Amino acid sequence: MPLLRDPRTINPVAVVDACTRLFPRSVAGEISGGDPGSFQLDGCTVHVSGMPVPIPGGEAERAAETSLLWPDATEHMQSATAHAIVYVDGAAKHSAACLVAQRAVSAVLDATDSLGVYVGDAGHLVRADMWIEQIHEDPDELFTPFWFDIRAGAGKSGGVDAFTRGLTPFGIPDLEVVESKQAPSAVWEFLGGIGAYLIDNGDVVKDGDTVGLAAEQKVKARLAPSSFGLDGTVLRLSF
Repeated sequence: MPLLRDPRTINPVAVVDACTRLFPRSVAGEISGGDPGSFQLDGCTVHVSGMPVPIPGGEAERAAETSLLWPDATEHMQSATAHAIVYVDGAAKHSAACLVAQRAVSAVLDATDSLGVYVGDAGHLVRADMWIEQIHEDPDELFTPFWFDIRAGAGKSGGVDAFTRGLTPFGIPDLEVVESKQAPSAVWEFLGGIGAYLIDNGDVVKDGDTVGLAAEQKVKARLAPSSFGLDGTVLRLSF
């Protein structure tokens, strides 16, 4: 959800114009006015609605405290007096919808002078210029760090605890590491790599399998209840 500086109604024509300018190879058009407005983008229907209030429940403010992709987000939350909802309809699977949404959200950001994006499934924020720059650079690739978050911190016994948030909408369990002896940066890189692999390949890691970022790396994976209070079953990695 793009965070808006003011509650102006989003103009679908301006959004489609931004799509055409930012992503010349994309096919955008067939605009339906009103609020929500809608337009066609790369075979899907994108619905965009402006909401003249901040994101409810303090979700964006909580996310601002921990969002690595917008470290100073808390300083800007008072300016986010409105938000937009962007919904993609007609994609064959969630990853395909996210790929179209990347472009659509970029166009909304450009057309509305937004501050940034709240990714609800991941529970984090991304600064607007970072989002536009990354997606414009490689519009045909799903940039997975935008779509799931990694949280890491000190465990009770001095190791590193970490978990992901945002993988379940892709049909795969979130990942956890408990009391790793590796450096926090190594744990973050490992979870990011495995998460991206699973988004690309689906729910292919089963209970008792081994995973790794290289052929020689074999990390045991177990399906288990979350150690950190996440809903459902997670894939716990003995990294």
